[in-house]
Amino acid sequence: MRGVLRTLAPITLALASCSGLVYTGPRDGGPPDGGCAPGASAACTCPSGALGAARCADAGVYGVCTCESPDSGLADGGVDGGADAGTIDGGCLSNADCVGAFSGSLCNQATGLCVECLQPTDCSYADPGCHAGTCGFCVSAAECLPHQVCSGGFCQCQGNSGCGGSTPVCGDAGICECTGSSDCGSGQVCDNLNFVYGNCVASCTGNAAACTNGNTDCSPAGICVPCLSNGECADAGMGKFCTPLGCAQCTADSQCSVLDAGTPYCFNICVQCRTAADCPASNKGCNAATATCGSCVFNGDCPQGSGCSSTNVCIGICIPDAGVCAKCQASSDCAGTAQCNLNTGICS
Repeated sequence: MRGVLRTLAPITLALASCSGLVYTGPRDGGPPDGGCAPGASAACTCPSGALGAARCADAGVYGVCTCESPDSGLADGGVDGGADAGTIDGGCLSNADCVGAFSGSLCNQATGLCVECLQPTDCSYADPGCHAGTCGFCVSAAECLPHQVCSGGFCQCQGNSGCGGSTPVCGDAGICECTGSSDCGSGQVCDNLNFVYGNCVASCTGNAAACTNGNTDCSPAGICVPCLSNGECADAGMGKFCTPLGCAQCTADSQCSVLDAGTPYCFNICVQCRTAADCPASNKGCNAATATCGSCVFNGDCPQGSGCSSTNVCIGICIPDAGVCAKCQASSDCAGTAQCNLNTGICS
């Protein structure tokens, strides 16, 4: 998950939420513009308080939290949820049954679920940890790669011996990465433009045809990039500016306020708001899906002390006998020292 690709996603839903479930976010805070890389996984909290997994869909948003059932050991969604839910017609019998399954290419024969991993070595050093069939987090060191520890739900290296592959160096935050091309093998460069943390990749120098997935240009450093100049973006009608994440309409708020006072904030495009603080009290909430004031999708779209109701407006957070209210999604939604009951959505 920490080795995931950066994405240019100016207006995306950055949380996964369903009844009583809380998405706690990717370990690295995710790509800088709020999106996620399709296929990436992130920790989330289940109603029982146990750790679950949320995966990033093709649209660049995290899906629902997958939790293990205390009774059956199966992930929520059951064996009849289809390939996208990790199963096929009554459950997989071998890896061949999991080809193309969204949740992973390996068959857990004990549960009949298609999963991303069965053991820590099925996961890369860039995305270490195998818990509940998903790479990227852990509940104990046994779910991490050798010479790593489990801390705060994520595997961390303690030295270079805990790293390898495309991320051979243990960084200050206990995250495997590369810091320069000298860390990489022959014919490779350290790509810290397209990855949240540096990954060793094949140099595109002399082989620009190797650049795909929107990164169609080869930079002088041998790294595939989405554009090389502002003029290239303008000529393609994709914005005025070339940034490390691609063409953008703006790079600073000042460029937006001059164009339209109604959309004064830069979020790769000019938008009405980025956070609830950008909206007036008379029009509360900054909708994460549309970057507009006056509505919400998640509690985080609302001012401190309020949350998002079932009708997508910001109202008070639920406390006992509060009447109409918005369910809390985390204890940070609650006032003072009150804690959020994830099952009821009430602060107490």
